[in-house]
Amino acid sequence: MNQIKFSHNWNNKLNNKIFTTIRKYNSEKEQYYMSLVTEFLEVILEGKYIGKAELLYVEKNIYKNIPYGFLYLDTGFTTCSQVDELFDKFGIKPNDEVLILTFKKE
Repeated sequence: MNQIKFSHNWNNKLNNKIFTTIRKYNSEKEQYYMSLVTEFLEVILEGKYIGKAELLYVEKNIYKNIPYGFLYLDTGFTTCSQVDELFDKFGIKPNDEVLILTFKKE
């Protein structure tokens, strides 16, 4: 079964019925995730299986165009600078394309 891996449970989002993740864009990732829409993936947190989730939606966007309210919910941070610093650590700059994946837990 395909997997989606997380190094941290930002804002405890993996405990929610619906959760998102933002990943740096490349065309291979986009094709891969688009092919998995409606499929269930194993959710892996820090190397441990925590459940299954259906990939509901894949959206490509420019990082700077994502509303900060959405980014606050995704990360649990409450300032623009904290959010930007986190995504910078992931190699995502303001003008970079990203994929927003939306999941529904089984």
